[in-house]
Amino acid sequence: MTPTRRPHAPDPARVAAVQRARTRWRQEVADLGGPNTLLWHRTSLTGTFDLNLAHPGGVAKLLSGRATLLSELVREHVAFLDAARRMGTIRDKVGEMRREHGIETGFLAIGLATWTLHRVPVPPRAPVLLRACEIRPVDAAHSDYSVELHEDVVFNPVLEHYLRSEVHLELDPTVLAGLSAQSHGFDPRQTYQALEGICQEMTGFAIGPQMVIGTFPPAKLPLVTAYTGDAVPQASHDVVAALAGADVSLTSAGPDPQRADDPERELSALDADASQRLVVDEAVSGSSIVLDTPAGTGATQTVANIVVAALSEGRTVLVCSEERPALEGLRRRLAHVGLGDVCLPLAEDPASMRAALESVRMALDHLPEESEPQIGLDPLPARSAALAVLHREHDVLHRPHAPWGLSLAEVEDDLATLAALPHPPASRVRLPHEVLRRIGDEELSSATDALIEAAGAGAWAKGQPRRDDPWYGARLTSQDEARRAQEIVARLVSGALSTARELADAVCGAAGLPAPANVRQWGERLDLVARASETLDVFSPGIYDAPLADLVAATAARDEVSERPGAVARARLRRQVRSLLRPGTPPPDLPHRVRLARDERQEWEQVAGPAARPVAPEGWEEALEAHAPVGEDLTWLERVLAGTPAGTDLSTVHLDTVLERLVVLDARADRAPVAATAYPLLQPLREQGLGDVVDDLARRGIDAERVAAEVRFVHRSSVLHHLRSDDVPQQVPAEAVREAERAFRRADRAHLDRNASRARLAVLRRLRRTLASHGSQSTAWERALEATRVGAVDVRDVISRAPDVVLAAQPVVLVSQLSVPSVLPPDMTFDLVVVDRAGRTTTARTVPALARGRQVIVVGDSGGQGPAQFSVVADPRVEGELEGTRHAGTSFLDDVSGVLPVRHLHTHYRALDQGLVAPLASLMPEPVHSFPGVWRSPAVREHVTEGPVEGQVARAVELALEHARRSPGESLLLVAPDDATAEDLVVAVRAAAGRVDGPADQALQAVLRDEGTEPLLVRPVGRVAGEVRDRVVWLAGAEAGGDARAAGSVLAAARASVDLVVPAGVDDWPDGPGTDVVRQAVHFPARPGRGSRSAVLAELVRRLRSEGLEVQEGLGHGPHAVDVAVAEEGDRRWSVAVDGDMHRGTVEAGPGRDGLRIRHEQLTRLGWTPLRVRSTDVFTDPAREVARVLQAVREAGQRPR
Repeated sequence: MTPTRRPHAPDPARVAAVQRARTRWRQEVADLGGPNTLLWHRTSLTGTFDLNLAHPGGVAKLLSGRATLLSELVREHVAFLDAARRMGTIRDKVGEMRREHGIETGFLAIGLATWTLHRVPVPPRAPVLLRACEIRPVDAAHSDYSVELHEDVVFNPVLEHYLRSEVHLELDPTVLAGLSAQSHGFDPRQTYQALEGICQEMTGFAIGPQMVIGTFPPAKLPLVTAYTGDAVPQASHDVVAALAGADVSLTSAGPDPQRADDPERELSALDADASQRLVVDEAVSGSSIVLDTPAGTGATQTVANIVVAALSEGRTVLVCSEERPALEGLRRRLAHVGLGDVCLPLAEDPASMRAALESVRMALDHLPEESEPQIGLDPLPARSAALAVLHREHDVLHRPHAPWGLSLAEVEDDLATLAALPHPPASRVRLPHEVLRRIGDEELSSATDALIEAAGAGAWAKGQPRRDDPWYGARLTSQDEARRAQEIVARLVSGALSTARELADAVCGAAGLPAPANVRQWGERLDLVARASETLDVFSPGIYDAPLADLVAATAARDEVSERPGAVARARLRRQVRSLLRPGTPPPDLPHRVRLARDERQEWEQVAGPAARPVAPEGWEEALEAHAPVGEDLTWLERVLAGTPAGTDLSTVHLDTVLERLVVLDARADRAPVAATAYPLLQPLREQGLGDVVDDLARRGIDAERVAAEVRFVHRSSVLHHLRSDDVPQQVPAEAVREAERAFRRADRAHLDRNASRARLAVLRRLRRTLASHGSQSTAWERALEATRVGAVDVRDVISRAPDVVLAAQPVVLVSQLSVPSVLPPDMTFDLVVVDRAGRTTTARTVPALARGRQVIVVGDSGGQGPAQFSVVADPRVEGELEGTRHAGTSFLDDVSGVLPVRHLHTHYRALDQGLVAPLASLMPEPVHSFPGVWRSPAVREHVTEGPVEGQVARAVELALEHARRSPGESLLLVAPDDATAEDLVVAVRAAAGRVDGPADQALQAVLRDEGTEPLLVRPVGRVAGEVRDRVVWLAGAEAGGDARAAGSVLAAARASVDLVVPAGVDDWPDGPGTDVVRQAVHFPARPGRGSRSAVLAELVRRLRSEGLEVQEGLGHGPHAVDVAVAEEGDRRWSVAVDGDMHRGTVEAGPGRDGLRIRHEQLTRLGWTPLRVRSTDVFTDPAREVARVLQAVREAGQRPR
């Protein structure tokens, strides 16, 4: 690989800024870990073990490379106890440096060189040779230790650098180290002699024969020297220059949500939610960004997807983290998708170097010959087809329909809400579509208000049928009209109607006419008598006996009749007409009068019979006069009462009926003003087509409080009827939807698997191209590898011989940034550098690695604990000096967040209970939500143990043993408030382990033995950040209340639970940021769920409870809450998570990976049996959905837990 070069030299001001920053950075890393023990070794009471005092037989065995028990080295009991304490301390420190900082420090120092320095009171003591040393306990009680040395003998690189740079001596470290390999075994004396000869001119130079096991940091010197030499290469790196304070503009085009969600462009091989996909997309586009997110939100998974994407594009990646578990976690994820063997873990100790070279060798031996992975059929068409079904279903269910703005799901939910009321509406009225389409929310609201006002005004009697109100529906537009109606009715029933009727009956009787039966006949007959009277005033009564038809024809004009008599006949008939006139002047309209007489006789005969003749009996004028006001009043009443029972056919029903109606109206005359009030409110509704609704409410006497529900019910029922008609697209059958969900999950997983295969294929093809085009590097690699068979290994030198070949075989390099200068050639660069756990390191520690990348991705948690000072030496005095100054200042994450765009993730996946996540909200840069767990007991439990700390230590160990026995498959972390208490816990745990024996406790022994992927850990609270275990036992006191980040790091370390051992309850702690976090965690389960916001699901809940199940509506908090949690009665954990499609009161986002698969699989991982139900299915057939839930509960109960 070639270093990154800018087309032009950097600006001098930029170089100067970097040069000034390098001075600071160099000083910081020079102080890191304390004085370099490879040059300034000092004997420690606890952190060193001198083999010169050990048994010669044991020492010989150890130097021969065989595993040797500490008891073989120290055979006297008291001395052994001291040696075991020292060895345990050294092992713990080596483990701390490895796990927390990624550097290897466990070595046997062979020979200590010393010399005199002017004005230096304490002379240097530098190891001459080094052999990596591995220390392992033989059992959980650490009753003995096995010590094993690596075969490689290394000349102290710090001593070599000092002799070359300061004393200007020439020496060959390989030769010097090789002199220790004698035919009879390892013997360093010739090395001592040769070195003493080289250094003979150095004042006081001498080599002591001590052999000391201790902690020595080979990575420190290369890290310091990375800041020496030319500053231009680092100044040429934009991010480094910006961190140094230079004026550099670093921007990003930002994420593209559409592109990020396009599966055709997706390169990820592991699950990624929406926020993760945005970060991956932005990284793939080439932007340098910061991912600031809490632990557990999928940061490692996101980095893994970024790495897979880089491999697919033929890019090389350097992943750095001081915390070794972060790198191991990344490698496990890549191995899960078949890419673990393209990762190259590097460390600076001989064993790691040889392992790295072996890893590259195996990759070069096997990968070129490996068959290309079968990519197979593209699963995206099947994925798209399944998604199309689900989108159609979602659209049918959730698409708002105009003009109501309602979806099918909302309509059904509204109806379910109404059905759950104490008095559910029961109207059977349904609005026709031509009416319904004119009634949107505004119109419905106005109509409802009018109906409520009308009901409140008493438009219909509360709780009484409308037939009890004869005035209901009267068209009285004002109170004046109401009073007029009251007066008319009162007058008519008080005698006016009867009197007028009697007069009319008398007149009709005298005239030979039947008495009128109804109002219309009454008027018509009196009118007929009146007309007859007028005719008889002109003619004599004989007119009605004359041949009136002929008389009409004879007197009419020619154009008024079709046939006229002849002239003679006409003359005769005209004379006859004149003969019938009464004395006096003939009327000018004689022909008209004759016609009237004819018509009157015809009407009279129709009423009274053929022989009857019109007459004008006495009193007809009085009868007509009495009828006139009555007739007018009844006509007016008929108009205002039109449509009401009282006004129906008022002019044609029998007069007795009319009188009965009037009596009824008079009896309820008080309702007339109410009708006048209601009419202006209700008539517009009738005109809108809502008359049936109005009449239905009145018919059933619905009171004002229930009107709104009834109106809404009618409207929603009518909308539902329309949405289920053929005019609207209908839902997909339920089983087809579920099959589409299953098909989508299968295809989506296959798509990610295919991406992994594509990434591997890209690596294989790139490797073959590289081998074909870099034959000289391949040859150089073989020669360098052959040379490593003898003597120590310098992996940096070997890689420098064939950088392109090495990175083609294993393009993902995993290493601590502290070790990068020790294991990588100085000119090796990468397409992408990822810095993980950036909040736990500093800029000075990271820049040498950062400068190697053309693109930078920084990952960390700004809400977690920051970088810490540390000592390489396991010495209580040094640790005590650091106790109050552990914080190492501003983190690299803080610094780089000021120069690069910052992104965030929003979903927590690690914790099995929301009680471990929600209390950390104040520490998070942006809100992060998690999924609810299945356990119904609290995740954080408080154990108050009063008295001295010894009692709390004992209680903590007791809890640890209890967890180990109950759940041997779960990992454990014990947290102490400080180093001293942590040491007490270690002693107590090992003592407890020593008391555990027998086959029955083998599982317990396995947990207590601190080995494996997640061994038992005991940590002071300041060193918890980055650790993760299933169960955490935290020994804490009120002092924890002052540090929210420390408290948060403990909670974040637990997947399942935290047992808090305290001398006093957290409620008694003094207020503080840490106290707030702990109190929220302890009391989190007491917070109620949100309850169901879906009435459809509420009905399902009611039915499930009736089946004897325990049900919780709205379990959990935030967007990932479970709509309905179900468990069998008495079960300690929930079993079934029922999800509806009306999530949290809003429409569910469109179907996609997050909702259909990631949520489903996350709930499954947490122990749930996820079950999705459609609101429509519950609404239409709740019994069937209850049966599905019952079946899921039974199946969940049969699975092992």
